[in-house]
Amino acid sequence: MRMRRLFSPLLMMALLSLAFFSCDKLKGFEIKLTATPSEIPAGGYEYAEIQAVLKKSNKPYKNGTIEFETTGGSFSNVEDVTQTSVATDENGIATVRLYSARIQGAAVVKASYYNDQTGESAEATVNITFGPPSNASLPLAGNFQLNCDYVNVGGFVSPKPDVRMNCQVSARNRNGASIPPESLPLTFQAEAGDLSAETDSWGTFKVVYKVRGGNPAPADVAPLSGEPSRACGGLTCNPRDGLVTLLAVTRGAERFTDRNANNQYDDGEPFDDLPEPFLDVNDNGVRDNEEWFFDSNGDGQWNDANGNYDDDTMISAMFKLVWTGIPEENETAAWITYSPNNTSLPQAGSLTVRVKLVDKNLNPVAAFSAASSALNFREYYYALAPTQPSSSPGTFSLDNFNAIEMDANWRFLSYNENATEYSCVFVDTAPQSTDSSPWRLSLDATLSPGPEGEYAQFNTYEYAFSQQISGTIQ
Repeated sequence: MRMRRLFSPLLMMALLSLAFFSCDKLKGFEIKLTATPSEIPAGGYEYAEIQAVLKKSNKPYKNGTIEFETTGGSFSNVEDVTQTSVATDENGIATVRLYSARIQGAAVVKASYYNDQTGESAEATVNITFGPPSNASLPLAGNFQLNCDYVNVGGFVSPKPDVRMNCQVSARNRNGASIPPESLPLTFQAEAGDLSAETDSWGTFKVVYKVRGGNPAPADVAPLSGEPSRACGGLTCNPRDGLVTLLAVTRGAERFTDRNANNQYDDGEPFDDLPEPFLDVNDNGVRDNEEWFFDSNGDGQWNDANGNYDDDTMISAMFKLVWTGIPEENETAAWITYSPNNTSLPQAGSLTVRVKLVDKNLNPVAAFSAASSALNFREYYYALAPTQPSSSPGTFSLDNFNAIEMDANWRFLSYNENATEYSCVFVDTAPQSTDSSPWRLSLDATLSPGPEGEYAQFNTYEYAFSQQISGTIQ
């Protein structure tokens, strides 16, 4: 009885060891899947290493093909790759890089293995988060920019047109890497009209400016030194009365001069000390009462530059365009002049006609070459022939421009008076003739308040100057 009691525990231990050894030998394939790190900034320029360890019977399995698949992000930084395969090394390890999606969100990565000979398989999943930018990947002020396709729209044309145009937000971090704008937290403001982000039917991120919506009109402002002005309707009109400020705000870092090239700010290095972003509707470069601002620190009031370098703050990008109306025919706005003043021209003589094409605020009227906007000089009796421009005498194709010149910080520098003037020389069509010939000249324009496109909700219009010039060739 004593021997049986002593033998039983030993027998039990042996049987258990044999059972564990047999189970281990019979164990099939398994995958252990990890992601390092498990959260990366959205934008497509940072990645996580996805590592799959393939084992059979608890031993590394070499040359097994692991199929990787992801619900977000890409296994390539140059194209959209959501599936790829990698063979395991001698340690049973297969590794891929998963680059973040362009927008914040999450993804599930699956790794799977299938053995053709035995029919055995294994799979595992891991979760990845595409979060906000890290401090090192934030855009630098100055490397965050807002641009739009056009600088002049017919916002003052009546009835008010439904104009849409594309704008672009661009950003780069301190390493110079481009940051997709859809990965950034963006806030938009417009002095007039509406600036916003949207995704089209193809899933493409866009920033769009619309004349309709938002504030009804740009602010009426006093003229600055060097800015032309005129009396109009009891007011003083000047070009900046049509100037519209657009603003984009995002999380970023102040720009600095990296003197020691270590790619980070060090005490003593010069930097741009920024105030909280604001919408500069009166174009004076400083924040005035009632102007919108982004409350970066949440204290309920606007704060100027703080004297400290901020590597995580709110930064802004600005763009300015003009709203314009129809030509304002007036001796102080849109006008026609000619020389010589005597309209009785000699045989083989010539006439130079000048026209200024502006709206009530002295801004060039909205025009788009793609919409066939043009200024036309017409002579009814064919006694005089236009000679400019050489490509199409008498017809000046009009493009989109703004005559207000601004510095790099969008502050007013000057106004280009000559940009809105057009000149055409007319010559006698029958210089050898001795007969007296009458002539009569008029000007008109075909204009468009916005660019053509599938969302355009407006019409081009014709404008004819009431003033005409007539005379004779003696």
